[in-house]
Amino acid sequence: NIGGASFPIEIVWWLVIAALATWVLLRTSFGNWIFGVGGDVQAARNVGVPVKRVKITLFMMTALAACLLAAIQASSTGRTGCDSRVQPAGRSGPRAATISGIRRPSATDVAQVEDDRLGHEKQLSARLAGFARWNRIFQVVR
Repeated sequence: NIGGASFPIEIVWWLVIAALATWVLLRTSFGNWIFGVGGDVQAARNVGVPVKRVKITLFMMTALAACLLAAIQASSTGRTGCDSRVQPAGRSGPRAATISGIRRPSATDVAQVEDDRLGHEKQLSARLAGFARWNRIFQVVR
C-alpha cells in the first residue's frame, strides 16, 4: 500500500525480473552473446559464441519464467486456473465431484461460478482504480 493505492505483488516481481534481465543483457558477456545470436547466428559462431548453449539457456529461462508466473498466480489468487467446479472426491459442498469422476454442473454450480467471476471483476476494478489514481499523480508531476 503506497500513497493510498495498493499494488499487487506481481508488479514488484515484474520490476525485479525486468531489472535483472536488463542488467544481464547490457552488462554481461552473456548478454552480448544473446544479441549476437539474435543478430546473425553464423557471425556469432565465427567469433566464438557458443550458439547452441545460448539458445538452450534462453529456452530454459523462458520455461523458468512460465513456471514463476504460474507460481505467482497460484500464490496470489489461491487458484491454479483449473475449473473451480471440479473438486476431489471427499470434499463437501455443491461443487464436489462424485467418486466415479466428474458430475454434470447443476444450476447452483453455475451460479457459484458466476459469483466467483463477479467477485474477481470487483477486485480487478478496485486495482484499476488504484492505478488510475497513480496515473493522475504522475501526470501532475510531469
